[in-house]
Amino acid sequence: MRGYSFGCTIALLLAAASAPAEEGWTPLAGEAAMAALSNHKLTYSNGATQTFSPSGDTQYNAGHLQPGRWRIEAAGYCSQWPPSDKWDCYGLEISTDGHKVRFIAGDGSSTEGVY
Repeated sequence: MRGYSFGCTIALLLAAASAPAEEGWTPLAGEAAMAALSNHKLTYSNGATQTFSPSGDTQYNAGHLQPGRWRIEAAGYCSQWPPSDKWDCYGLEISTDGHKVRFIAGDGSSTEGVY
């Protein structure tokens, strides 16, 4: 029984230690999501940049320009990258300091962009 109690304590401590990593982000939807991206340029950790036009055009630049489309839906941020006609959607969050945006894939992985 003591081992179980100790194990539970360790699990709780690990959960508490990882909690701050989830703090500091606010989910975005609708007009707030549009405002966070429209007419903005993000820089990613790999040095690539992405711009978001209010018309729904986007350009990803990682040494060469890749044009695409973007929109906001109930599912969050959605993008389409030719030649594919498939739209992929991601959750969207903004850092509490307003300097970063995070895109969250369905598998839980995320990508952060800095204004």
